[in-house]
Amino acid sequence: MNSQDYYRLDRLANIKRNPNSAAFIGQKEQVDITNLNGFNMDDLNTVVPTHEGAGPLFRYFKPPMTVCYEEEEKLISIKYSINKRNGVSPRCDGRLEFQTLPVGSLPRLNITNDVPARTPADCAKKCFEAGGCSTAGFIASPSGNISNGVCLLTSDANVCGNNADYVPQHAALNPFVISCIKCSPCTYNIRTVTPDRVLPDFTHAESVTSIGECAQACYARRCTMAQYNSQQHSCSMTSEPLESKCAREVAVVTEGVLPVTLECVSCSS
Repeated sequence: MNSQDYYRLDRLANIKRNPNSAAFIGQKEQVDITNLNGFNMDDLNTVVPTHEGAGPLFRYFKPPMTVCYEEEEKLISIKYSINKRNGVSPRCDGRLEFQTLPVGSLPRLNITNDVPARTPADCAKKCFEAGGCSTAGFIASPSGNISNGVCLLTSDANVCGNNADYVPQHAALNPFVISCIKCSPCTYNIRTVTPDRVLPDFTHAESVTSIGECAQACYARRCTMAQYNSQQHSCSMTSEPLESKCAREVAVVTEGVLPVTLECVSCSS
């Protein structure tokens, strides 16, 4: 690392320590996350726009971000020891639901802050609880771990797609936009159904239009686990006692090819 690299690192550190500085304000303008070819990995293992002179500096350094993730994981572990719920805010009775939009829908995001997020649902929560945020961007970790990433909080207006599904969780390697965040009446933990998972016998099934509707049907029947199949719009349920506790949730596609299970379902009246 040469002296210029040290200067840039120190300059960014000073900006972070002094968020009211002119340099910081100049950086928190508009960031284009649609040009995936505009980002590369340099020898510091950072995400850097290839044409820094054409726009704001947008760097995520692995050492600081690693520390952030470690600290975030500690906080999450404490939280999960009390309540293993993902995407839940004290301002809602149930989980937050949101729409995901391709980055091309919003060419530039007016970034106000960037924070680590364990999942897209966690990012939606942080936006929902931040003042003035209704739209966020999520960028998965450069390591390829889709359950860790950077949440870009913005001041952009709320954008809702007419035909877009509301989801409580999502997963993608490419950046995407989280918008139209709203409360739902139920909380639950989601896991993908994989061939190696041993599942109970599902004795009852209903047609549903969303995973949230499946959660409500499960709660109404006092089921212990439900399986939601977005391809068949079906919700299968069981009332068998389960030995396992609420599993820790990771990023997962709820409207994909594979079904997902809902566990520890609870709904407000």
